[in-house]
Amino acid sequence: MKLPYSIETQLNKAEYATQWYFGKAVCQKLKENYRVFSEQNQVGDVRVFEEMMAFIQAQKTEINIEVIENQIDRFCPDMDEFSGDLWASLALDAYSALSEWALFTKTKKIEAIKTVAYIALQSAEWKALAHENWSQNLPDIRQKLDTHPEVLQEIAFQENLLAHTFESLQEENQFLKEKNVLLEERIKDLEKTLTLLKEKYS
Repeated sequence: MKLPYSIETQLNKAEYATQWYFGKAVCQKLKENYRVFSEQNQVGDVRVFEEMMAFIQAQKTEINIEVIENQIDRFCPDMDEFSGDLWASLALDAYSALSEWALFTKTKKIEAIKTVAYIALQSAEWKALAHENWSQNLPDIRQKLDTHPEVLQEIAFQENLLAHTFESLQEENQFLKEKNVLLEERIKDLEKTLTLLKEKYS
């Protein structure tokens, strides 16, 4: 499976902030897969996932990747114990995406954020395979998966997320520019007032 052209192109063109928020939102969505696994099996704790997301956001480029990896090792499902469990696989994917988002946050390497997108699409494919009881060895499985609603929904989610994030950042940037213009005008008014006061009392 490859990333859809539309998503890969948008990620390539996007600035770091857009890519970063994209990764955060995708991990937030995948967190629900871990929550289901945790509740079904009474293992792990989704709050730890949330705490790790908050840690990554707070530390950003100063983040210690080893700390993240150690936490992931502790809370990821053991696939020997949960062999064949769909939600265990999805929970593992969720933590893998979290790890890649942390790596991207620190290094800004675009391949890491593309991997986050890829993992989310892969999770959608796992769900499609399970829901339809399809074998991966079917001769037309690629075409079936590419047109399955579960996969198409994930593609639409990522495309809309990138478009929305870009527009939101543009709006925020425009707001800051306008605010800066108003501040500059205010400073000029204050400077004029100060000059008049100096002339009056000199």
